[in-house]
Amino acid sequence: MCAIPAQELVPTAKRSIAALSVNVCHGLGYLILPLVAYFIRDWRWFLRFYTIACVCYFPILWIVTTLGFYTLGLNSSNLGGNIYLNCVYGALVDIMSYVTTALILSKKGRRSATSITIGIGGIMCLITPMLRRANVNVGIASAMIGKFFITSALSIIILYTGELFPTLLRNTTYGIASAAARIGSAISPFIIFAGETMNLSIPFYVTGCLSLLSAFMTIWLPETKATGLPNTVDEALELENYRTKVSVRKLSAPFRRKSEGTADAAA
Repeated sequence: MCAIPAQELVPTAKRSIAALSVNVCHGLGYLILPLVAYFIRDWRWFLRFYTIACVCYFPILWIVTTLGFYTLGLNSSNLGGNIYLNCVYGALVDIMSYVTTALILSKKGRRSATSITIGIGGIMCLITPMLRRANVNVGIASAMIGKFFITSALSIIILYTGELFPTLLRNTTYGIASAAARIGSAISPFIIFAGETMNLSIPFYVTGCLSLLSAFMTIWLPETKATGLPNTVDEALELENYRTKVSVRKLSAPFRRKSEGTADAAA
C-alpha cells in the first residue's frame, strides 16, 4: 500500500522503480532493526530512538505549518495575562491573516511568500520566550505576530500545493498532504504538555526551529505564480524550469573573471 502514492507521483516509465524503491527502504529499515535492538536493550529507549528517527519527516511544509498553527493557538493560555483575551487576540490575528494573505500573494510569488511567512513566524517564535521574560505583554504580542505569519503560511500552502501537481494527481496529493497535516496537529498537544511540565519555552523553540528549517527547504521548490495549473505529469515536470538552481559554474564565474583580470594586470 505504501508504494501506491509513489507510483502515482512519477512518470509511467518510472513506476516500477518507485514501487520497488519503497519496498527496498522497508527492507533496509527491517535490517537495521536488530542492530539497534542489540545495542538498545531497554524498550523505552528503543521507542525513543524510533521516534527520533521519524523527526526527519517534520520539516515537510504541511506538517510544520499545522504543528505551528495548533501549537501557538492551544498554547495561548500559557502566554501570561488574561487567558480569555489571549484567545480573542488569537482569533483576531487569524482573521487579519486570512485577509492579508491575498495581498501577500499579489506582491510575492508562491515560493517567496511561503518561505517568508514561515521564516518570520519561526523567528518570532524563537524570540518570544526572551521577550516574555522581559515583559509579559511584549511576549504576547510577539507570539501573536508569529501566529499571524504561520496562519498566512497555512493559507498559502493550500493554494501552492495544488499548483505543483497535475490534475490527475492533485486530489491524491491533497490527501497525502492532509494526512501529514494531521500528524502536525496530533503532535502539538504533546509539545504543549512538554512545555507545561518542563519549560514553557519548549513549544516556541520547537515551532521556531522547524519553521526556519522548512522556510529554508522551500527555497528549492518551483515558482508557480506565473504558470498555469499542470494537467499532465509532463506539464508538472516542466515546472523544473521555475526551480531555484545554484550552478557552481555561475558562482565561480565572477571569481574566475577577477583572477583573470588580476593576471592580465600583472602581465
